[in-house]
Amino acid sequence: MKRCILILLILINIDSVWSQTGNSTCVNAIQVCPDLGATFPASTNAPAAEVGPDYGCLGSEPNPAWFYFQVNTPGTHIIDITNTGGNDLDFIIWGPFSSLSGYCNQLTAAYTADCSYAGGSAESASFTSTSAGDYYVLLITNFSNQSTNVNFIQSSGTGNFNCEFTGTCLISLTTANVGTCDSLTNQYNVSGLIYTFNAPTSGSLTVNCLGVNAVYNATLPSPIPYTLTGLPSNGAAATINFQFSADPTCTATKAITAPPGCLPCTATVSQNGPICEGDDLTLTTNFPSNATYQWVGPNGFTSTAQNPTIAGASVLASGTYTVLITGQNCVGERSVEVEIVSVPKPVIFEAGTEVCEGEILFLGAAEVPGATFTWTGPNGFTVNARNTQILNSTPENSGTYIVQMTLNNCSNRSDTVEATVFASPVATIIGDSIQVPGSTSVFYINGGLGYNYFWILGGNTSLINNTLFTSDRDSIIVFWKDVEGEMSMQVIIEDENGCRSEPDIMNITVTNSTGLNFIDDKNLSIYPNPAKDHIKVTTEGKSYIIFDASGREIIKGNYTKSNQEIDVSKLRNGIYFISVNGHETKKWCKFIIEK
Repeated sequence: MKRCILILLILINIDSVWSQTGNSTCVNAIQVCPDLGATFPASTNAPAAEVGPDYGCLGSEPNPAWFYFQVNTPGTHIIDITNTGGNDLDFIIWGPFSSLSGYCNQLTAAYTADCSYAGGSAESASFTSTSAGDYYVLLITNFSNQSTNVNFIQSSGTGNFNCEFTGTCLISLTTANVGTCDSLTNQYNVSGLIYTFNAPTSGSLTVNCLGVNAVYNATLPSPIPYTLTGLPSNGAAATINFQFSADPTCTATKAITAPPGCLPCTATVSQNGPICEGDDLTLTTNFPSNATYQWVGPNGFTSTAQNPTIAGASVLASGTYTVLITGQNCVGERSVEVEIVSVPKPVIFEAGTEVCEGEILFLGAAEVPGATFTWTGPNGFTVNARNTQILNSTPENSGTYIVQMTLNNCSNRSDTVEATVFASPVATIIGDSIQVPGSTSVFYINGGLGYNYFWILGGNTSLINNTLFTSDRDSIIVFWKDVEGEMSMQVIIEDENGCRSEPDIMNITVTNSTGLNFIDDKNLSIYPNPAKDHIKVTTEGKSYIIFDASGREIIKGNYTKSNQEIDVSKLRNGIYFISVNGHETKKWCKFIIEK
């Protein structure tokens, strides 16, 4: 069962806390006199005892502490081993050894004097010595691997040990009990115990903290009690120093924290209220900054700042704020009342804040009884009203508009809205205003993705034999009758924002006097027709030119073979004409792009 517990402790305890005594190996064993007793802090998470000795009954040797002692009067010896934490300790004693020379290599089963691997928190070692001057070696292990202070002392027996030896002085453990602050003096006392090995038998021990000294003359049996009085209560960290005058290298320190001062602090607290909801609340104390502060207040507020701020305080921040001030020599509690004036935030109507150029841009906010409103915006816009509008708006009116509301003398509440005035599209009909009777022509309009187009044919529409629109209606193919005359064409564009253009009007004259009249040549063929990305032209020639239906030159190039392939991937949907120039001839053919 004890082996299972050991494995669990090894898995759980990962923080290394080694012994302060430095006697974790046999060669570093400390000489002690069990008659006087010894106390030391047990190590934790330290390496197991060294390989070599026969550890007898010990199933494990964690956190070892080695000691040795010399027999003065032979006889029986009973040494009690206890610890402050009630932890499981184990031990083994070897001996006798006539000298210290090489004894660490003689720790065999034959020299085992006593051994215990029991599970209790108290052990009792028992053995009988036969010769004065013999040495015995004691190993104590901290099986529980928990922090504790270990004490061992010969409690009974007919024999005793040599206590008249000069060993290395060591302060193995110190304790400190910090008292409370005296309200009359603002001071406190601290007392404790000093555990030593081989303390000097001459000179004195000085205990010092913040200039307060206590001096104790030798001989001093371990543990040595001490007391320091009149230390300042200021809540600060302090260090107690211990030193023997006969051995200045035998020193130790102990860290403590003083209790807070207990005299009343002279301080006042204030605040910047009453404030409007949404403003910053600032709490202030006039006490010097070398103090600690503990603020508490409404809505779960806490702070350790001297002068804390609550940004954008709501009405929930109204109420009582209390601060506990702890100075170097005083402590005090102060309170202050805070009022937050409730002011709702204005709410903007977003309807009417996205309009087309020329329309009305509406700016409005929900009504709040007793409140006044001021609007500000781009280009120096300012209006003192809850609702306002901008007639015949333009894109320059786009931007951020802020409405500031004043209520109960509070003018810090505002809301913003992004207004957009979309520029109206501009319609432009592209095509030839002079057409040839009996021909076919294409008119198209500038536009964009998601646009709508509204075509209106006016005047003498009897000049038209038929019309054909492309799929997105951005182009119209007109088949003219073989008659002359005049008519009009107009187009309105509606863009993706729903904004419409002014109509673009083209007056068209159908006459034989001007314009292009392309006649298909039977000796020239194009395929595929309609086409998407490429066309193949079958004829003889030297060069070619592609025109749109209005007669504009679009593409030209050299004609290199009778089955010429031409890239038309960049052409828009519509009707086009190709002219192939030979040595003495010119051939024409019409084709359609339809993607």
